[in-house]
Amino acid sequence: MDKILVIEDESNIFELIKFNLESNGYEVVGIGDGALAVEAVLTEKPRLVILDLMLPNKDGISICREIRET
Repeated sequence: MDKILVIEDESNIFELIKFNLESNGYEVVGIGDGALAVEAVLTEKPRLVILDLMLPNKDGISICREIRET
């Protein structure tokens, strides 16, 4: 089963995304804090990352740059 990491701080949006992905057979892991996002990518090793741009503690563009550098 493919794992998808959803980095989203708004719980209602995360739950909607999670429901739709799980309904289609994906395993979903969620993170709501930008400061924990890069560590979660390295730990969880997802097949895909869905990344919100406006997050607490670190913005999505910075997170994307850090992920690409690792």
